Amino acid sequence: MRRSLTEKILTNPNILFHELPFLWKAYSPKKPFDRDRIKAFCNSWYKAISKSKPVDTSSTSTEANRLYESIIQKPEIERLACNPLLITLIANIHFKGQTLPDNRVQLYDIATETLLQYWVQNRVSDESQLKDKDDVIAILSPIAFNIL
Repeated sequence: MRRSLTEKILTNPNILFHELPFLWKAYSPKKPFDRDRIKAFCNSWYKAISKSKPVDTSSTSTEANRLYESIIQKPEIERLACNPLLITLIANIHFKGQTLPDNRVQLYDIATETLLQYWVQNRVSDESQLKDKDDVIAILSPIAFNIL
């Protein structure tokens, strides 16, 4: 089964930095993304996505602008978009056609669901082993808690 670029990015962060190389130089924990870098990320994200799917370049530009506008219209989401991993999750949510939530709790819920979906799909060889989201969260929550 051939995986999309989005799936590859979510399951292998190195691909994110390969496809969006400006992140290597642009991000520092001491200097989070500003609006210019967020805009550049949005454009690069949709440009990278368009490489894996035949899409109209004007559509790519339009979607990048929509992503950027939806980020900056929500201050709580904009604060999260200053981090490469989180803006990648935000971009993926937008790419899948979902409306960005108004607050970070909802965003984290969608991000967790998205990551779990990809995580399970990439690790389960037999569909009979699939568990629903709540079961996976119940299994992984104690592990995550002990990691922290």
